[in-house]
Amino acid sequence: MRMGCSPKRAPLVLALMSSFLLASCGPETGAGFAPLAPVPQGAVNGSDAVAGLRVEGELSALINAERARHGLPALQPDARLQRAAQAHAEDMVARGYFSHRSKSGTRPAARVKAAGFEACFVAENLSRGYATPRQSVTGWMQSPGHRDNILSSQARAIGIGVAAGATYVTVFAAPC
Repeated sequence: MRMGCSPKRAPLVLALMSSFLLASCGPETGAGFAPLAPVPQGAVNGSDAVAGLRVEGELSALINAERARHGLPALQPDARLQRAAQAHAEDMVARGYFSHRSKSGTRPAARVKAAGFEACFVAENLSRGYATPRQSVTGWMQSPGHRDNILSSQARAIGIGVAAGATYVTVFAAPC
């Protein structure tokens, strides 16, 4: 989901982007994702701090490598975005859903704002069940909407959440 347009067009653009992103994302991965072997439940556990940090670092490095290949600056990690992403990843696992919209109805921009980040641009990529972070990023790069988020010239900061079942939430944002 993205945010960043003129106030008059914002509701229309937001509605269209929400429809596109929710329609383009299947129940587990997203449009354009090649079928890959799922990870057994518990193979990546968000409560395992060492594994979680390793995965976050690898996802961030892979995303920034894609950006560098396209002449874009690296995204800077932001603790507020990381908290928003981590909370959403854990909530999806705990409550058994997979969506940009939480069971309580919050969307990425609201979660980012609640974490204390005043954003003029927000986008979010989700994945679950990929055997490695590299496979997840490869899947995102094969999906037009997810690729656009990774390669957005508006994005300046990144936050990554990791939970059980290789559930990854990546939040891209730019401050106002």
